[in-house]
Amino acid sequence: MKNIITIQGPVAAGKSTITRILRTKLNTYSYVDRPFIKRGLRPAGKQLSLKLSKRTSYFLIKELVKVEQDIIVEEVNPESMKKNMGETFFKEHNYKIISFFISCSVETAIKRDSLREAKTLGEEGVQRIHKKYVQPAGYEIVINTENASVEECVSKMLSRIN
Repeated sequence: MKNIITIQGPVAAGKSTITRILRTKLNTYSYVDRPFIKRGLRPAGKQLSLKLSKRTSYFLIKELVKVEQDIIVEEVNPESMKKNMGETFFKEHNYKIISFFISCSVETAIKRDSLREAKTLGEEGVQRIHKKYVQPAGYEIVINTENASVEECVSKMLSRIN
């Protein structure tokens, strides 16, 4: 059985940092980086970049499944993925979807966001996005980055994957 690992959560929770380390541990997995795709399409406008990055991610996932590749996916909802490709698509191809929700408090996210080199969202932007992602879905495995090192978080994830 092959795996699709999805990683979601609010801004500044540690998704990209954790994913970068996870990818080194799971170096045979292909990586679909929706945030990177979205940033590359930003000149086309925010709404279009969101729409196209989602479609592009679905296309890449579908093609990678067809060639039996294990996959790590960042910022793609597994329920919408199943809806887009069909409820039975992953079962027919013998895939298991393992979903992680990376979390931290809004106060920690605000602090982390202010330390970023890239343009920050500011306190209001971080709070707004955290409200949107306040609860993980019931099928998601929650990894709280508040008081855990990146290595500890990755270790927890690997124990659930293997």
